[in-house]
Amino acid sequence: MVLVKKELQAYNGYYEDLIIGEYKYIKDGVEIANTLSEISTTYLNQRTHKIDGNFLVDKNHRVWKCPSCGATELRLRATIQDIVSSRFATLIMRRTTEGGQEVMKIKITHISRAILEEGMPEPLEFALPVGEFTLIKQ
Repeated sequence: MVLVKKELQAYNGYYEDLIIGEYKYIKDGVEIANTLSEISTTYLNQRTHKIDGNFLVDKNHRVWKCPSCGATELRLRATIQDIVSSRFATLIMRRTTEGGQEVMKIKITHISRAILEEGMPEPLEFALPVGEFTLIKQ
């Protein structure tokens, strides 16, 4: 996962700071998805990136409570798009340190529903892992 902070991005008639990102997902040695080549793409709407968000949540956020977070610590709630199924999920991120190593704790949850239309094939399953993970900064 590669994340980049974008400042003063135009969006719906106002400007916002935004975290954008792309990812590569490998499962059992097989590459399932890779959007890393898009990280330097400048879209008219930067929210087109596969990871985007700027909503800060506290330790008591209902999607992922964080008893080990400090009283004033904030985490980032974003969206991640699975390029295999084109479905979205909520992505919560927390930067912290474990054993002297910078890490990012993430949770992928709340997958969007797929739209079923008569005569259309069955929608694909969400291909990214769901749950809580620790990423090591490289």
